[in-house]
Amino acid sequence: MSSLNEYLRFVVTLAAVVDPFLAVPLFLAFTATRGEDERRHLARIVALTVFIVLAVAVFIGESLLELIGASLPAFRVGGGLVLLLMALAMLNAQAGGVRQSRAEAQELEEGELQGVVPLAIPLLAGPGAISTSIIAVEGGSLAHQSVEALQEPVCAFHTCGRPFDVALWRRV
Repeated sequence: MSSLNEYLRFVVTLAAVVDPFLAVPLFLAFTATRGEDERRHLARIVALTVFIVLAVAVFIGESLLELIGASLPAFRVGGGLVLLLMALAMLNAQAGGVRQSRAEAQELEEGELQGVVPLAIPLLAGPGAISTSIIAVEGGSLAHQSVEALQEPVCAFHTCGRPFDVALWRRV
């Protein structure tokens, strides 16, 4: 039963850290001149990109940390600080510079990007989501990592793909 609690805690934490509702206004502003098919296509690409980034973090994140000489406890502290900064920014009703810098917001407004950057990376699959994914699978077996990674497409689709559905937001 405790493993079910751990998986539920991971899903809830990941959904809170990814926070797709923060990206909805940016997505709508970015795609204001695009058609419905282009919006759906971009939403699918963003959701797929978020899944790929987080799945890669799950499978090679801990090994990458060892390669660069960072310990997992130090990474936990750093990830905790990133989450703290994001939470403080949310309390002040700001997007915060941890998720998206002013330069990235400016590029998005100018329409020079295709939408994957900054919508998928770093806004949705940013430092908080990546560190949450790496910490969730610390020291786990390949089966544990696979289960964690398989939870991510569900989170990515339901928290990234669905909020971008413009028809849904028009009804709200």
